[in-house]
Amino acid sequence: MHERLSRDTLSYELSLTDPNRFKDQAIESVIRDTMFGKAILRQAMGGDLRPGNVTIDPATFHSDSDARTGAIRLGTAPMPPDLKDQVMFHAERFSYADEIRWRLLHEVNHKFLLDKVDTPEMDSLTDLTFGLRADSRGHYGLSGLGSLGHYRGGYKAREDTVELLTMYADDPGYLAEFTTFLADRTADGIKGQVGLTPLDTASADSLYYMVEAAVVNNI
Repeated sequence: MHERLSRDTLSYELSLTDPNRFKDQAIESVIRDTMFGKAILRQAMGGDLRPGNVTIDPATFHSDSDARTGAIRLGTAPMPPDLKDQVMFHAERFSYADEIRWRLLHEVNHKFLLDKVDTPEMDSLTDLTFGLRADSRGHYGLSGLGSLGHYRGGYKAREDTVELLTMYADDPGYLAEFTTFLADRTADGIKGQVGLTPLDTASADSLYYMVEAAVVNNI
């Protein structure tokens, strides 16, 4: 995993006092501090690296988006530590600035997924993520985020897919660590607690290359 370079000027206080500056810095962090965020942003936003349809919401840590239009509401409140541990692999590595960058890139990837869902690479990835969720009746999948109780049905697998895309887009090495973790049988107890599906080594390796292809072949 590369050394994170986010500038700590991305503070919660800035989102309260100067939301436009906060938004600009969050977008700049996606462009500057991730491996493929710039390319995905360009694809998802029709070539616009400074999308105007991002709004800042300091009242919540929840973010959401309209994948059809690309409109994003970025929640900027700090995430509660217990929830952060549930939804983020190696949560202790993520500063507040890293967390904001991740939220924004995740929402951009919702539109990227919708735009590319019919490509062979994305189709293969979604077949896997949706299939694993169906096999466990939605209880286990490929992200802690997708296993949260407020997601239902196919929304769980969609969140799994978007989180995997975000892992690779942020840092391919981070995704490699995550897929290795999924194949680590000594960590099955931890995986069960956060709703992750254990994989064998071959399946974990295959997952990595599926995500890689879904990103690299579509940007």
